[in-house]
Amino acid sequence: GLVGDQVDKIGGLLERTLGARWLGSGDCPLQLGTACSGTDAPSLAMTLVQEQLKLRGKEGLLKYDHMFSCENDPFKQAYLARNFDSILYPDITKMSVEEPVDAFGAIKEIPTFNLFVAGTSCKNFSAMRSKKRLMIEDKGCSGETFLAA
Repeated sequence: GLVGDQVDKIGGLLERTLGARWLGSGDCPLQLGTACSGTDAPSLAMTLVQEQLKLRGKEGLLKYDHMFSCENDPFKQAYLARNFDSILYPDITKMSVEEPVDAFGAIKEIPTFNLFVAGTSCKNFSAMRSKKRLMIEDKGCSGETFLAA
């Protein structure tokens, strides 16, 4: 399939870099945190790559831990809660407070991470918006989220 073909293309590169104790190797796993997570495509992609490496006899070459997700849409939160064991935060703009709260109301310290992926919305400052277009600095929902990331 598509992921397997890509793993075949870059397999040698992965072996050389990850086998040499780089970030993502067994000695230094990637610790993933995502914001505006949606379906958490970065975590799903890493899982697919791990599966393809295993099929090719290279199990354990890529190590990662999914540390947390952050998503404010209740439907997407439900998906994330059902499909991932990581901490789920409800609002990126409130993650920097002294005692961040997870999506279930429990105080949860932000875990250590070394890879952060955020896919913020750009609705407020998109060139496609014909009326009341905002700049990032004007904040609005999109700008506030972008600046928090």
